[in-house]
Amino acid sequence: MNGSEVTARTAGTESIANTMSVNSKANMARKIGVT
Repeated sequence: MNGSEVTARTAGTESIANTMSVNSKANMARKIGVT
């Protein structure tokens, strides 16, 4: 595995984690009643 592959995999994992974080914040806001 070369450096660019590692970077691509790390970036993909981070973007997935960020998306999940944003989605969970949006879900919490909906439960509270904030649009």
